[in-house]
Parts: sequence; structure tokens; C-alpha cells
Amino acid sequence: MHQLKGIAEPVELYRIARLSGARSRLAASAVRGLTPFVGRSDEMGLLSNRWERVRDGVGQVVFVVGEAGIGKSRLVRQFREQLVGTPHTWNECAGAPYFQNTPFYPITDMLQQRFIQPGDKTNKEKLSELERDLELAGLRLAEAVPLLASMMDFPIGDNYPPPPTSPEQKRRRLLAVLVGWLLGIARSRPVVMAVEDLHWLDASTLEVMQLLLEQGATSPLLLLCTTRPEFHAPWTMRAHHCI
Repeated sequence: MHQLKGIAEPVELYRIARLSGARSRLAASAVRGLTPFVGRSDEMGLLSNRWERVRDGVGQVVFVVGEAGIGKSRLVRQFREQLVGTPHTWNECAGAPYFQNTPFYPITDMLQQRFIQPGDKTNKEKLSELERDLELAGLRLAEAVPLLASMMDFPIGDNYPPPPTSPEQKRRRLLAVLVGWLLGIARSRPVVMAVEDLHWLDASTLEVMQLLLEQGATSPLLLLCTTRPEFHAPWTMRAHHCI
């Protein structure tokens, strides 16, 4: 408790100790314990069915559409728990209302969480992890590393050539690297790419989504998206998409 100037009663103050890793209100609530998950058997059955197709090498896209607070994120979380023990790679990102005009914001945040923010590792170790991941995806390090490092504001020294200076050329190459990374990882084992809140995505991230929708049909990739009903997709629905 602290006595603050201009406030009659003492106020309890808190100090931020570390990052919790929680990326949403649902994740923060899960620390205290969530209520039992009931119902939604049809939706979970559909996700399980689509996942089996992904494991057979057929890409799938599932849109979970509903009003705010109806349980879209909880459904995604429950599906993730169901996959525990099943070989796969889980990636997730989310749109945010304050970053709708920031290019690639959800993907940048996802990559920073995965490669940059683990606090016990040196920059050299973090760079090595990024290089291993990109090599596993079959990407050329000389092209991919500078682009992603620039995107994450991560220093790589003079080990690699600088990324293209032309904004449009850099954007095109970055799109290709991001899509190539996800599809490349899927060649080694199935991938779930969970994207929450499509209605808040910036235009560049939507472009990545569209490329994955077009190119992921023959890869073991499940693109699992949540959105509110007002979102109007800039792409055409295909046979491997469902709502």
C-alpha cells in the first residue's frame, strides 16, 4: 500500500515482473481456470473431420463465424487441447483493432513470440533457431533471414545481405517467404495456422491469407479462422473451405 499525492486513502501498487505469455483475455482467464466446455459437439466433430483430411495431405480452411463473446476462441482452444499428443505444428496470430493499418502486424507479433522474445537465449541462439526453421521449410537463408529479421526488428549484423530497398519488391518477397515458410513446414508434419479476428486484419496479412487459401489445398495445412459476421472475405470460397 502506498500513500499517493492527492489521494486520501492508500493505494495498492503492482510491479510488472515478466511476460505471462497470455495473448488474449481467454488465455489470461485460463490461468485461473476455465469453466467446463459443454456442447459444440457438431462443431468439434467438423474440426476433427477436417483435421483427418489434413493428415491425409489435403489442405482445409475452416471459418468460425459468430458474434463477440459467443465462444469462438474457446472452440479453437478446445480443438488445440484435443490435438495434444498428435504430431503437428501449431501457429497462431490475431488481428487487433489498434493495428488494422500496420502491415503484417499479427504475423510479426507471432514470429516475435516464437523466435525473439524467449528471454533465456542469446541473440545468436535465437538466430540459429530461426535459421533451422527456415532451412526445414526449404527456404534460402540469404533471402529469407534478412526479410524476417527486418520484419521483427531483430539485429543480424553483417552475416546476411540487406533486404531489398524498394518497398514493393520487399513486400512481394516477404509475402513469398511467409507463405513458403508455412507450406514448407507442413511438408515435415501437419500444420494448424489459427488466425483469430479476421475482421481486424490489415490488408497485407489478408494478402498472406489469400495466398495460403490458394496454395494450401494440396498441403497438410489447416487454416482455422475466427471472425465476426460483418467480415466480408476478399476471396472466393472453394471446395476445401467451410464455415
